[in-house]
Amino acid sequence: MALLKKLTTLIIILFISGCFSKIGSVKGKFTQNGVILNLKKSAVLQIIFYPSDANQKVSYPADFDRDTCEYVISNIPNGEYKVGLALLDPYPNNDKYNNEFSLAKSTILCKVDGITEFDINISRK
Repeated sequence: MALLKKLTTLIIILFISGCFSKIGSVKGKFTQNGVILNLKKSAVLQIIFYPSDANQKVSYPADFDRDTCEYVISNIPNGEYKVGLALLDPYPNNDKYNNEFSLAKSTILCKVDGITEFDINISRK
């Protein structure tokens, strides 16, 4: 019986610490006009999360899978983020989005809270 109480207490502690963690992750799919991109070999898509708090001078780049257009950022603090995008083709000089989704101009916002799923779909002509 004592062992059962200890196990129950341990499970509760682990559950509570996981629920109130200050570090999370974010993952999702990137699409343009609802369709995944068919990137040329010379192209690189960058997805970067910037804290909404302008005093924080850190950024969180995503690991991006060019075949599935899925991205993931692990170990990102919970909070509000502005999402920056750049489609560099050819890499690294030519942003096909013309800096429309740079830190200064992007209007894409995401709230990270634990394990967060956030799909990004942009409209382009």
